[in-house]
Order: sequence, then structure tokens, then C-alpha cells
Amino acid sequence: NQSAIGKALHHCARRPLVLLFLLAIPMSCVHQFYFVHTAGFLGKFQSGAAEKINKVFGVGGGGLSTIGQMAEIVFLALMPFILKRVPKKTILALGLCAYALRMALFAYVEHIPMPPLATLMLGTALHGPVFAFYIFLAFMIIDEETAGDVRASAQSLFNLVIVGIGIIVGSKFADRVASWAMRDGEMDYQRLFEVPMWGALACLSVLLLCYPGSKRVNPETRGV
Repeated sequence: NQSAIGKALHHCARRPLVLLFLLAIPMSCVHQFYFVHTAGFLGKFQSGAAEKINKVFGVGGGGLSTIGQMAEIVFLALMPFILKRVPKKTILALGLCAYALRMALFAYVEHIPMPPLATLMLGTALHGPVFAFYIFLAFMIIDEETAGDVRASAQSLFNLVIVGIGIIVGSKFADRVASWAMRDGEMDYQRLFEVPMWGALACLSVLLLCYPGSKRVNPETRGV
């Protein structure tokens, strides 16, 4: 109801929630480059791979991307152990580093002294820490930092921003960058993926500068 939404907005105006909300749109833009452009990009390399590799991962970028889905399951399973030992700010920072590194591996795949397919497999595997360390943990922090009566509203607001508004804005932004990255009718993937790489690094800088320390106030004791 209106009261719950107002209370949720009041909670989300505090750090660290306000920072997570502010970073949600730019990070959604970064994320959309993976979903909009990666399949065709990976397919360009995988289509020429050995037959046995195609049998394992499937032909085309969609098949190779299954590595990311498997990595996501592994990292989500490891999160309870990681959270006991590593501060949340550090985990979020590692998630943003994974975003930037994935885009860097895609952008410079032909310049890295590794077989291109191995580089791309590493890049797709980074979807594990990207999702677990940043997106999953962000929802967890919102759950911890809000009181019980507004928790569901705060989660819904963040979901609306990162999945709803973020996807719309991110898709349009990724398409505009793709048009800019085209050269003589061919996609320059280095130019394309450099943009989200620098975007992730900019968000990482903001997180490191502005995210509060590990001391946490129980939201149940705050005034609402």
C-alpha cells in the first residue's frame, strides 16, 4: 500500500541502500551488453572450434554461455561460506571487478596471449561471480537493511529498478553503442565491449568511495 511504499523509500534513502539503487541503472546497462551482444560474439569464435568442443557446449554463443550458468550455480552455493569470511563491501567490489574483467576479456580476446576459446570460456565463467557477488548480494543487503514491514516493498522497488527500468534503459544504451561501434558494416567488438568495461570500473570506483563500512545498524531498531 501507499504507506508501505513510503516507508520503503524512506529506508532506501539511507546508505548503503541508496548507493545500490543509484548503481542499479548503470550496472543494468553494463549487464545488458552481455545479454544483447554476447551470443553473436561468442558464436563467431565457437563456430570454428573443434567438433568435440561443439558437442560439449553446443554450436554458437548460446551453447558456450552455458558455462556462465554452471558457474552461477557454483558461486551461489559458495556464498554462505564466503559471507562468513569476507566483508560485503569487498564481495560487491569483487562482483564489479568480475563485470569489468569479463568485458575486458571479450574486448581484447584477440590481443590476449591465450587461445581465444579459452579466454572466452573464462569470460563466460565470470557470470558466476557477477551474479552471486553483486546482484544476489545486493538483494540480500536490501533484505538485511530494511525492517520487516517494508522489506517486501523495498525488494520490489529494487527489482523494478534493476530488472524493469534497468533492462529498458540498458537495452537502448547497448543498441546505441553497437551502432557507434560498427565500422564498414562490421561490428568492432573491441570498441563495443570497452564501453561496459569502463562503465563497470566507474561504478567500482563509486562503490569503493561511497559504500559504508561493515558496521551495520539493525533496521528493526531504526525509526520508520
